[in-house]
Amino acid sequence: MAHTRKTIRNNVVSMLTGNITYNSQQVSIYKSRALPWFEVEFPAIAVYMHEEDADDKESAPRYYDRVLQLIVEVLAEELSTAGTDDIFDDIIEQVENIFGLNPYLVFNSVDPADDTLYKSTRVTQTNNGKKIISGMATIWNVEYRTYAPPAQSLDLLRRSVTSIDAAIEGAAGPAHIRADQTFNNP
Repeated sequence: MAHTRKTIRNNVVSMLTGNITYNSQQVSIYKSRALPWFEVEFPAIAVYMHEEDADDKESAPRYYDRVLQLIVEVLAEELSTAGTDDIFDDIIEQVENIFGLNPYLVFNSVDPADDTLYKSTRVTQTNNGKKIISGMATIWNVEYRTYAPPAQSLDLLRRSVTSIDAAIEGAAGPAHIRADQTFNNP
């Protein structure tokens, strides 16, 4: 099963693909910040993660309330005859409308988010000597919950406890709780 962050990124790319246009043309959507930007057709959108904060909410078995900063960055080539701000605003308005209609980021019946909130916008610019590419990145706080990962298998957990049991027995005599008692007796 994919991590919820991956599901969120995939769902956002799927939600935007085919639904964002500029001058009646589909805008290409990329699930990456690292592409050969000087070779793609503009305008384009990159969807990627910036950072994430989490708070654990109880003792074991634990769950985490997380806030993922998701970036939806519109990129366009700066042309001498026209600026990019209007392009950015037209495209970002469409992104905001899609997020407003679907704050849980549901796609194919999978709803990974508890809420999606606009946080801020930043502007970027890069130049390779031939082209100037500007970007307007909207930053979204995506709230979601995950549970602490369970052991991959009972056997893995059993081996871990057996190792701890052996270390305790070697250091301080017989262990009080044995792995076979813990896992083989209900």
